[in-house]
Amino acid sequence: MRAPDLDCYVSLGLPITTRANPDTEGYFERLSWENAGLYSPDIIMWDTRRASNKPAEMKQHPVFAALPAAGDRFAEWDAVAPMSCAGYAKIMNKLADQLEVALTRVR
Repeated sequence: MRAPDLDCYVSLGLPITTRANPDTEGYFERLSWENAGLYSPDIIMWDTRRASNKPAEMKQHPVFAALPAAGDRFAEWDAVAPMSCAGYAKIMNKLADQLEVALTRVR
């Protein structure tokens, strides 16, 4: 099963990289913290649900903290779809604003 919102973002031109060994979601690859350094993203989209690690928690892992994007290039991914077009527009606008800020920080 793929994440429909991420598919939508890709169709609108957001370049989300699909990994070599994605899980059933189609975008993600489950990695241990020791392997977090295999990829070097420009921006890290993090899952905003309560059970997910927040950027400050992720930065506590040395391999993750060594990623260039781990400094200050994060954007929130609201993985739970809102129940209205207005709610979705709010999420998309917030994501666009965060991506714009994060992109200014890419070398």
